[in-house]
Amino acid sequence: MMSLFLRSVALVLFLSVSVMGQYARVEAFKMDFSGGGARAEGMGKAFLGVSDDNTAGSWNPAGLYGLEKPIISLSWGSLMPRGETFSTQAIVDDLTLSHDGSFGAVSSINFVSPIRIKGHPFVGSFSYTRNAEEYETYNLSNEFWSLRRHYIGGGEQYVEDSALYQNCSESELWGGLASVSFSAGTRVYNNVSVGVAVNIFMGTAVRDERTFSNCDSVVDFFTLQNVKDSYSTQVLDSNKFSGFNFTIGAKYSGEKFDIGGVIRTPFSLNVKTGKSIYKIHSINDLSINEGTDTTYYDDIMIKYDVPWIIGLGVAYRASDRLLLAADGIYRAFGNSKINIRDSVFLDPGGENTEFFTEFDPEWYSVIDLRCGGEYMMETGIGKVPVRAGLGFSPLIRPASDIDINYNREKHNTYSYSLSLGTGIWWEQIHLDCAYTYSFYDFTTDYIGNRGIESFDLKKKDHHFNLMFTGYF
Repeated sequence: MMSLFLRSVALVLFLSVSVMGQYARVEAFKMDFSGGGARAEGMGKAFLGVSDDNTAGSWNPAGLYGLEKPIISLSWGSLMPRGETFSTQAIVDDLTLSHDGSFGAVSSINFVSPIRIKGHPFVGSFSYTRNAEEYETYNLSNEFWSLRRHYIGGGEQYVEDSALYQNCSESELWGGLASVSFSAGTRVYNNVSVGVAVNIFMGTAVRDERTFSNCDSVVDFFTLQNVKDSYSTQVLDSNKFSGFNFTIGAKYSGEKFDIGGVIRTPFSLNVKTGKSIYKIHSINDLSINEGTDTTYYDDIMIKYDVPWIIGLGVAYRASDRLLLAADGIYRAFGNSKINIRDSVFLDPGGENTEFFTEFDPEWYSVIDLRCGGEYMMETGIGKVPVRAGLGFSPLIRPASDIDINYNREKHNTYSYSLSLGTGIWWEQIHLDCAYTYSFYDFTTDYIGNRGIESFDLKKKDHHFNLMFTGYF
């Protein structure tokens, strides 16, 4: 009698974990650690060879050296996800989920100032940058009638009834990965400058999932009376990020061409998770002990190997008003591993010992390509920049599927982005804005309970960035 109902509950919970779980974890396809700023975003984030404003510390710290005044800037970003997920994992029917919502936060803070150390000129920088943002919501609601037969006392007598099953689920994810960078750049020879940045990573991602399942006209075995049987579940995940690495940059500034390169050193990105699961079972709207429970999972630690990231950018001044740029970035995730902490040995007289299990996520090493441009128009009210850019990036994800003959096959999936930007510049104040539309579509096939099952995710993101810059 209750098996179909319980399977329906399991379906909703399972899809909640399947759809949303991958985003609360850091392997959510966006480990590119880009810099900040509306100007760079408007140019499609092709900024490694440019890096000539106060966001250079988050891109290529070697570009800081060309700045001659103290500068401060603040930007606000808003992410609006769209798209849908289709899955044949559903126990009853195939299922399509829609995603929407919005999430806004301070996306960067930058301060730059020239300094001298033992008479040698440097330019120092402090930067706060949101390297990745995630926000997603979905709501699911369905209902169906079912005819059941209840046998009495183990014999041949039975009672038939019809029951209405109602399932509702909603999920919300918000947060992101951010970094604080302390940078410095200086000239080493003629038009060649170098720079270094220390990046301290932080941030949180919270996922809140709520599920309610209800069944009317369920017959009680003993009294043969109809009852209303309800289950409600809330799963609350809180993930905190930590880690640090270095960015080493170099830049050549020519008359027409600028060339910049960066190396981001490998590091371990730590994710500390706490999970709470609240379950309530009600009969006729009254909570009962059976099926009602609260479970806490604290101090879960996962370490992600973030590999060498190497980037090269070129900027070309086609004229006094037109700037063109292109970047290529290699991310060596092919050998990365994930380490999950199993246990901790507490030693009162010494250091505690942690034990980890290594897991291979089967990621690919990828190359990102970006290009963009900026055209500066002179107007009666100030300079008005017009910017545009394109981005192409393979996703960091397992790329193995199962074909119709149950053989594993490999492929990759790509994310594309289109950026536009503008603003208005006065002598001491710059106002910039940018818009980026990005999308990807991938399907994963695998062997499941129903044979070859699939998980299809179509993601569309709209991102807006507004930035204020002041020159002293």
